[in-house]
Amino acid sequence: MKKRTDTTIYRKIIILGLVLIFLIFLNIFMILMANNQSQAISVLIGEKKLLENDRLIAEAAVELSEQYENEIDVFNEVFPTEETIPDFIQLLESYIREETTQYSFKFTSLTPIPEQDKLYLLLTLTMSADIGQVLSFLEKLETMPYMTHVLSVIFNSPTGMTAAGDVRIALKLYVQNPFTAK
Repeated sequence: MKKRTDTTIYRKIIILGLVLIFLIFLNIFMILMANNQSQAISVLIGEKKLLENDRLIAEAAVELSEQYENEIDVFNEVFPTEETIPDFIQLLESYIREETTQYSFKFTSLTPIPEQDKLYLLLTLTMSADIGQVLSFLEKLETMPYMTHVLSVIFNSPTGMTAAGDVRIALKLYVQNPFTAK
């Protein structure tokens, strides 16, 4: 009987030992799972902070865009599009007609020419005028609401600078990039 009780006690001890080992492994497994979950939570918190920063940046960009929308529109009006080139031509002709009735102009380039990050069209203007009329036209050209650059002014007068002569003016007209209708 004693032998049987000893075996029963040993079996109970072995079972308790196995249960204890199982519980230890289960505890280790749970600790590892909790550790992995805490790392995942840390990553998610970091991602949330990054997304929050991105959201704040996007909101600031929208505010800036709204704040400077009118200024951007005014700036863009300085550079005509295909659609607004006729407005430029109309204004240019009105300035020329105020000084002379004998004129012609043509676009030397029909497609925009790249210059760094800008585009421009070349324009040649020929007119019959005296030096005062030419200077008056150039002053008006400076006040145009378009970005232009005078490349050259050639004045040919057979009787001197004060008399009327043939004038040839080469211009750059800066246009929007891309140069298309809006």
